[in-house]
Amino acid sequence: MLKRILFVLIVILVLFPAAALAQQTGGKVTGTAAYRERITLPPSARVIVELQDVSLADAPAKIIANQTIDPAGKAPPYPFELTYDPSKIIEQNRYVVRSTIRDGDKLLFTSTQAYPVITRGNPTSDIEILMQQVSGTPSPETPKTMPATGDGGGLLVLAVITGVVLIVGGLLLRRRSSA
Repeated sequence: MLKRILFVLIVILVLFPAAALAQQTGGKVTGTAAYRERITLPPSARVIVELQDVSLADAPAKIIANQTIDPAGKAPPYPFELTYDPSKIIEQNRYVVRSTIRDGDKLLFTSTQAYPVITRGNPTSDIEILMQQVSGTPSPETPKTMPATGDGGGLLVLAVITGVVLIVGGLLLRRRSSA
C-alpha cells in the first residue's frame, strides 16, 4: 500500500511541472489552409486564419488568436500556427479554426465548415482547412503556364470506347468457347 502511494506521489511530482511548463509556454494550433482552384492570388491578397470560441449560439464568435499570412505568390497549402493562452480555454466551450483569403476588403475565399479544435477530444495539430471561392467573385487571372483542364469530354469518350471494346471482346470470347 505504501509503495502505491509513493508511486502516485512520484508520478504527480514528475507530471505537474511538465503541465505547468506547457501552460507557461502557450498552446498552439497548427495546420494548413488551402483551396482547390488552380489559380494564382493577386499579389496583395492575404490569408487570414482565426481560432474562435463559438460556444454561444446567438452571439458572434470570439476570436482567441489569429494569423495573417502573405502567400507571396506561392500556391496552397499555406501553413499556419496559432498561439493561444491555455489558461483562457474553458474545457466545456467549443473552439474552431477558420480561414479566409482577402484582397483588401474583398473576400475571395472562405472556409465553409467548422474545424473543431482543442476541447472535447479535438486535435490541435495537422488541421487541414479547405476554403472555397466566394461566388460572384471574379477569378484571379489564371497564369499562362498552367495547362488547360478541359471540360472532361475526352474522358467520357475514352470510357465509352473502353466499354464497347470490353462488350465486343466478351461476345467474341463467348462465340469461341461455344464453337
